[in-house]
Amino acid sequence: MERNYSIDFLKFFAIIAVVVIHTNPFQKVEDLFGFNGYYSDFALDSFSRFAVPFFFLVSGYLFSRKVINLKYKGQVTYYKKYIYKIGKLLFTWTAFYLILEVILNIWSNLAEGIYWRKDIFSGVLINQKIG
Repeated sequence: MERNYSIDFLKFFAIIAVVVIHTNPFQKVEDLFGFNGYYSDFALDSFSRFAVPFFFLVSGYLFSRKVINLKYKGQVTYYKKYIYKIGKLLFTWTAFYLILEVILNIWSNLAEGIYWRKDIFSGVLINQKIG
């Protein structure tokens, strides 16, 4: 499969848009060329929201191109390997962030002088009252 340079060109701008989404570059600026920085940041953030759906779209397009270029037996094998790889990544990072959140909650409770087991899963799992 040959490289698609137009996708690479758009991915460059999508990468910059993701950085803008995460950094909020003008949020604390009082005056930006006569505009309030908060509103400029809001507009820039809103226009940058195309990036994540674009990456999903591109990955689906490239995955389908790869599967179409393989023979049937290769399609099934590639699909299974791809799903296994994605599932492994999802499980690993979900477990990592769950453990991290629990550790941070314990640390926060200890720093506040609260019994460390109190609300250890607050913010991690949905708190439901039983009974």
